[in-house]
Amino acid sequence: MTEQSLFMLQLPLDGRRVTAFALAHGLDGDIRDGDGGYAAHALLAALFGPQAPKPFVLQPRPQTPGAVDLLAYSPVPLAALKAQADLTAPPLAHAAVDWAAAADKVMPIHLPTGLALGFRVRVCPTVRLARGARNKSPGSEVDAFLAALDRSSDPTPGLLDRQAIYRDWLLAHLPGAAVLDLRLDSLRQISLTRRAAAVGDTRPLRSVRKPDALFTGRLQVADSAQFIDTLTRGVGRHRAFGFGMLLLQPAR
Repeated sequence: MTEQSLFMLQLPLDGRRVTAFALAHGLDGDIRDGDGGYAAHALLAALFGPQAPKPFVLQPRPQTPGAVDLLAYSPVPLAALKAQADLTAPPLAHAAVDWAAAADKVMPIHLPTGLALGFRVRVCPTVRLARGARNKSPGSEVDAFLAALDRSSDPTPGLLDRQAIYRDWLLAHLPGAAVLDLRLDSLRQISLTRRAAAVGDTRPLRSVRKPDALFTGRLQVADSAQFIDTLTRGVGRHRAFGFGMLLLQPAR
């Protein structure tokens, strides 16, 4: 269980400068689309190296065209991260952040059992296949729904409820919390950019299809230490690419 400090960061990004940085690195520069997490991942790595915060989420600011807020959890405060970026970040990456408007706050790390909270989380509901899978190698990462089809005695897509499978997946990935109410607000399949296995001295980019689900709901804290670990680590896979940040809200 973690006892270290946890900070929530808000980094205002200039979309045009992020685009310039991304294009200079051969990436899609639009951080507002479904795959914007890869450009943001590359930007954070250039800014902060091994201290790059995750999980994070991108939130466009409709009132400011081209501007996006990057929210993240990190054990490192903003002042230390900025000092690192000031010293080592490439100019194109450094210029993409509005440092004067950036902010952070200390998150409580001890919460009362039974505390009710609202939440919002964008997740990529995938699983690793075990031995005996019919259509994939053991260890392959697949859509949780497709994995359920593979395990089913009658793998007919219409007989399984995709949304119910994703809800069950999320419930299994929220240790320390008792979910009181859960809604699937949006669901889509998107193409995510990732690095393929090395070919010589390079790792070419490839596109993979993954599920992208946005959940909202209410929960109660069942175990404070476990719940803070969930916040710190994030939910599911691809947490360094814009998935898995559990955003808390007042319970309604």
